[in-house]
Amino acid sequence: MFGENYWDNDDMSDGSIENLMLLFHKIKAGDHTRLLTEEEFEILIDFFYQEDDGISAIEACELAEQFYPYSSNIFILKAEILFHMQKFGQALLALDKYDQLEFQSIDSIILRSDILKAKEQYNEAIGLLKFKLDLFEGKDRINLLLELSEIYDEIEDYKKVFYVLEEILFLDYKNEDALHKISFWTSFLELYDESIKIHQYIVNEDPYNSIAWFNLGTAFQGKRQYLEAIDAYEFCLVIDDKFEFAYRNIADAYIRLKQYKKAINSLKKHIDLGVEEDVVFEALGLCYEKLGNFESARQYYLLASHLDPEDENLYYKIGSLYAKEGKWDAALKHYEHALVINNKHLKSLQGVGIALLEMEDFETGFAFLKKATSIKVKNITPWILYLKRLIQLELYETAQEAIEEAFYYLGENIDLMYLNAVIHFGLGNTKEAMLLLENALSLDAKKSKSIFALMPELSKRNSVINLIGKYKKH
Repeated sequence: MFGENYWDNDDMSDGSIENLMLLFHKIKAGDHTRLLTEEEFEILIDFFYQEDDGISAIEACELAEQFYPYSSNIFILKAEILFHMQKFGQALLALDKYDQLEFQSIDSIILRSDILKAKEQYNEAIGLLKFKLDLFEGKDRINLLLELSEIYDEIEDYKKVFYVLEEILFLDYKNEDALHKISFWTSFLELYDESIKIHQYIVNEDPYNSIAWFNLGTAFQGKRQYLEAIDAYEFCLVIDDKFEFAYRNIADAYIRLKQYKKAINSLKKHIDLGVEEDVVFEALGLCYEKLGNFESARQYYLLASHLDPEDENLYYKIGSLYAKEGKWDAALKHYEHALVINNKHLKSLQGVGIALLEMEDFETGFAFLKKATSIKVKNITPWILYLKRLIQLELYETAQEAIEEAFYYLGENIDLMYLNAVIHFGLGNTKEAMLLLENALSLDAKKSKSIFALMPELSKRNSVINLIGKYKKH
């Protein structure tokens, strides 16, 4: 009803909004020499509303009512203005008068529902809409259903939102509003089978519906049926080769299938549309990393970091690529940059520690690895890394102190138990080491091979091999 700025019209009988306002004030003062027409009142009311002058807009409505008491347009304008002024009771009274003049108006029903919703009378709003639904068909029925879906959303009855949208699509499978919304709710509620059913129906009825093909792809992707998802996205892109989200999603599906070259092709097509996003550059970086092209991977991670300079993970990933090439100075630089952004970034703390150890700064390197354990003391991963590095450098006494602390926080963890046995072998406590190894074997013999990676000479000890063999037979 509002927002069209139709009061800015050179064809108005008096030529300008200023003249209409002048007449309005004369009528208010009792000068009825020239009355405003019903349409001119509507133009004036809308002008006041657009100027955020609700009081004058209501004055104009009430003055118009005196001369045009049977004008339904005036009453619904008044109701909408009062609604936006949060005068809900008065708005409902205006709507009551409107309903006496207009029977079963869709605008009135939706506005009344909005008022009830604003008053948090959700059940009344739902009851109203459900009661009126059967009176309407086509576009009007769909508008009521969309209004109903918004109320269910507001009261967090999300499954009902989905099923109302589904009903809309069975009525009008081209409804883009419902198609876009149901895609979100499908993923949010994980109602993938239901989504596949409705969208397969739609594409059978309307095979050139690109949004439906896209939604079908996302539903298959949610079920990890990546080949089926790719087929759906390809249909979508044949219909609309500028559907940017389809390129992103199909690339993700290819990544899941480890088809990195195809993923790169899709991601680059996305970029060709002129849409630069950090997540796309990061995905390209991942693909090139998986293909062993570290230089290209770094370039794309760097492009991603330019778009999102506060993402510490991107700097960590660049550092890790340098680390894979043994370029420890460059790796250290990027790990440290990540820590400037987030000084508790676990992986970067570990990265700095490893880089410093490789550069033979053992004291500082181990300090960083130890700090990583303190960030998440009940996370086994930083403890394992710290302990393995101590063992590799034969720092068994420090390792013994560290593993006792790890047991304190983590309890009798099987990985720690095997490491404890290795540490005691390193300390020369062979008898105790064998007891610790047997205890670990009794709980999980499959993990026993981990000790040989840390201490290869144990594979030459018959006592160790025979003990492991005894438990692996069971």
